[in-house]
Amino acid sequence: MIGKLFQTNEINLLFILFVVVFILILLKIILIKKDQIFLDSGTYKSIDYSLSNGIKIGNMQLIGQKDEQNDYFSVINKDNSLLAVIADGISNKKIGKYASVITVDILKKNFYNSNFFDINDIKEYFTVSFEEINNRLNDNIYGNKVGVTLACAIVKNGWLYFTSIGSCMLLLYRDKEIIYLTDINQKENNIKNISLKKDDIVILCSNGVYQSLTEVEIIREIEKNLHPYDKAMNLARKIQKKGYIHQDNATLILIEDMV
Repeated sequence: MIGKLFQTNEINLLFILFVVVFILILLKIILIKKDQIFLDSGTYKSIDYSLSNGIKIGNMQLIGQKDEQNDYFSVINKDNSLLAVIADGISNKKIGKYASVITVDILKKNFYNSNFFDINDIKEYFTVSFEEINNRLNDNIYGNKVGVTLACAIVKNGWLYFTSIGSCMLLLYRDKEIIYLTDINQKENNIKNISLKKDDIVILCSNGVYQSLTEVEIIREIEKNLHPYDKAMNLARKIQKKGYIHQDNATLILIEDMV
């Protein structure tokens, strides 16, 4: 009788332990999903790296209060050139994300297949890429009204080459202030370039960032003596903490130590 009672109690204890462990694992999964704010080219992973040429990268992405994540981005390095791009599909449906993925993938592919010797090569890269993007969107998203806004930058030999269309922006932190390199009213591909200085920080962001944070808030974080990954994390948390009920998708790329 005592033996059977012991076995019963042991089974009950094991069952209780199993339930407790299951609940703890479930809570951990929920918390991870809640706090998971970093996204690199479509996969939920945080990034914390410095490139072989010494350039440091930080990025973050939030879905905000939207049903779909229509922002897509990537940062890649080839030889002595770096490409950073953010695209935002103009649609609240999944087709918007598809459009931004097409845009970024084409810019990446052509970047890998290009050799940049001067600004003319870079202008040709953008011209060819944008034409291919338009063709792909028209061929693959027939019958759906969709567009893409984007901010794209190439860093090479101490120079920044950049362009943007629509609401994605490209900013430059220099001498304790934010310089707006692009205009959200820009509707056509217009390639510009600027010589970089020591301590410059290049910022690419979608509208969910600059509509939620002030210049002062951004400057306070990026001036801290932290890796740009941690700066991006802090900015993401600031956006989350505000809890705007209409918070848009927010994507940010920080590029430092380019000179």
